[in-house]
Amino acid sequence: MYLIDNKQEEIEKTTEVISLLPDRLWVTGSSTDPESAVSEIVRLKPDLVICEWYMGRINGTALMKTVERAGARCRFIVLTRYESVSALQSFFPEGGLDYLTKPLDLKSLQSALGRYEAKMKRLYKSDSG
Repeated sequence: MYLIDNKQEEIEKTTEVISLLPDRLWVTGSSTDPESAVSEIVRLKPDLVICEWYMGRINGTALMKTVERAGARCRFIVLTRYESVSALQSFFPEGGLDYLTKPLDLKSLQSALGRYEAKMKRLYKSDSG
């Protein structure tokens, strides 16, 4: 799992919530700069990226598309302070997996990761079947 937020303290908070999960999930890397994160994501090949929705010059959809064009295959969950999904209209049609509102809590992260795992199982089953 790779984390991106333009604030280091938000990355630390997210890492702290992840550490509370019963399953051992690894944060393989993190960045406060979405542009430099792209090359790290390509190099590290995480299965999942959790990123802030709005990071100044780039949003989660644009980052996801940039990572995909660079050759990495991973799923994205975005974090946002907004309750409404209307701001995320472009995220889901482009392949975005889920969104969580800040402040992040253990229960919502567990639910999102459960949905991620279920989707991966369905995709694996359809690819192998």
